[in-house]
Amino acid sequence: ALWGGIERAPLTDTVRHAKALRATVLLAGDVTISRRLGLDVSEAKALGDAFRLAMEHLIPAVPLHASRASVFVADAFLRVIEEHVGSASTAVGAGYVLMVLYVLAVLRTPKLALAGIALLLCDLAGGFGLACLLGVPSSILTLTVLPFVALGIAVDGLFLILHTFQATRKQALAVGDVDGARPSRLVPLVTRAVGPSILFTGCTNGAAYAAASTIPLHAIINFSRQCGILLFFNAAVTLVGVPALIAIVYA
Repeated sequence: ALWGGIERAPLTDTVRHAKALRATVLLAGDVTISRRLGLDVSEAKALGDAFRLAMEHLIPAVPLHASRASVFVADAFLRVIEEHVGSASTAVGAGYVLMVLYVLAVLRTPKLALAGIALLLCDLAGGFGLACLLGVPSSILTLTVLPFVALGIAVDGLFLILHTFQATRKQALAVGDVDGARPSRLVPLVTRAVGPSILFTGCTNGAAYAAASTIPLHAIINFSRQCGILLFFNAAVTLVGVPALIAIVYA
């Protein structure tokens, strides 16, 4: 509850007058009430509805200039979370479909493009799993935002390695150096050329989010920690997994 324009007693420091009140009440769900009080679900629902109506009529009746009450049920919050997570899953799925089409149009190598997208999906799932293993809790913010962050950053390293490989291979074939165009020769050269850039980019971004996790806000701390873990994990998976995919596809 938030009070506005309060006046306190000079000796006891108790609130003796207020001009406004904003209250939010969170009630237990029907199943929780029935378990705690030993009631049927229908009886628990009737009890919860009666209490909610009583609170909605009681708080606005307080003789203040401005008063308002919002009474929620815990199950309603769970439904809101499920709706947000479901919409986020649809958006993330649509983003990955667009990425697949874009990668196919640019790289013109279906096997390599599909393998790269599959690697990104494994990268995202592994990053979230590593964060959970390290004890970083997930929230609506992380589940709806982080997939897009990982999507944009992960595809950057993927394109960098694949574009460098294809350009180097094309140059080798143009001069008739068939032996130099073999994956066993090109993959080490490409990794040596673009690997430091991807590594330092991932470490810099991860360190930036690690610094942001020092902000004393709970939601920002968890979001920054998960994002930092995802970026470090993505850099490692990109440097190891993408060259391996190239060697497998072009072998």
